[in-house]
Amino acid sequence: MEEILMKQGEMMEQMSQEIESLKTEAKLNKSEILKQILPKITNLYWKIKMEDIRPRYRYYVHLQEQFQADTYIFTLMLDSTPGDNFVIKFHPKDGFNFDKLTRPFKALFITSQICNDKPNHTKKLGAKLIEVQEQGDFSSPNTIARFPRSDITKEFIKDDCIELEISVCIQ
Repeated sequence: MEEILMKQGEMMEQMSQEIESLKTEAKLNKSEILKQILPKITNLYWKIKMEDIRPRYRYYVHLQEQFQADTYIFTLMLDSTPGDNFVIKFHPKDGFNFDKLTRPFKALFITSQICNDKPNHTKKLGAKLIEVQEQGDFSSPNTIARFPRSDITKEFIKDDCIELEISVCIQ
């Protein structure tokens, strides 16, 4: 019986060492990934007039604007949905270096609303990693964030505008 208990103790010690080794390896992998990704992140700022997103009788909001991250040009769209929500969508513009990316490619988007009284204070609206397959001018855009209209509160409105910060990393 003592021999079995000794073997179990040795096995538990060995497993505990293996777990510690895996934890260390995971930390190293995470820092290596961050070193690769951080230089590729581009922050975009989208200033939107409140009058452009106010609900209108029988009309839904649809705004779009072209942005550039590194050498990639794409369109971001802001749509309203039934139920008083907003959806932000991404659509790459082929011919502007997206056609040089191996498909499918991945893009990470982190969307935040900037507080205009305290520019360092933001409210995260969503984060999404999307995988883009073949996509032409007529393909559906990819949803990158969804948030209720009620998230737009007065501390985020300045000069009758809201400002969104969208951090983009295209891999």
